Amino acid sequence: MARTARPVVGLDIDGVCRPAVPRWLVGDPPLHEAPPMPAHIGPGSRVARWFDRDGWRADFTRLHGADALAELDAATSVTLTVNRAQWPANPFHASWPMVFGGPDGVPDTADFEVLLLPWIGDWVNGLLARGVQVVWSTTWAEAANTWLSPALGIPRLEWGQEGTDDRASDQTIEWKVRGLKEHYRRRPIAVIDDQPWHLTGADALDLRFAGRKIPSLTVRVDELRGLTHAQASEVDDWLAGLGW
Repeated sequence: MARTARPVVGLDIDGVCRPAVPRWLVGDPPLHEAPPMPAHIGPGSRVARWFDRDGWRADFTRLHGADALAELDAATSVTLTVNRAQWPANPFHASWPMVFGGPDGVPDTADFEVLLLPWIGDWVNGLLARGVQVVWSTTWAEAANTWLSPALGIPRLEWGQEGTDDRASDQTIEWKVRGLKEHYRRRPIAVIDDQPWHLTGADALDLRFAGRKIPSLTVRVDELRGLTHAQASEVDDWLAGLGW
């Protein structure tokens, strides 16, 4: 089989870590004790479910299955010590105060805990060994290399949106796809991301690739579960079909 041009896999951080999952909700025993319920949050509210470990785990199992919960429980908890000077300064990324909840100016460093799915680092390294180019497709930009690449055991990856302007909001996937298309014009592109689709009845990513004759693949991950083995296999099969 003749190979296509070298394919690109764009990887969002929510494909490889679970910052959205409170650490105390997973693990047996839990990685941390549950914090006290905030006084202003009423019982039964949507937010209150995050403070009910058994209820959250039951909901997750109902939605995704016991195997998915077991995989999340096996994730590795990593504390990243991040600092303001290296925090991404681009129009798509959350500001430092927004993330860490303090007024501007404090603190200058903070601990940021994430859950890493251990097998994904090996999977990314396997793609690189096959000659596939894996790039960060994330608002973290170079900060993903600073903190996440070492934690995953992968080398520094190129940021696939380098030079993308700020005409689009970070609440959609469009600016990322535009950046990837502009940066890797004649190469097959796969995008792995949890960003929401704002169009109904069709995959918005595919619509944004419409008219592009070069092969593309879109994989949407669940923001709580992350990339699954089945989705990784989908990417592998797509690459194999391209001769990679």
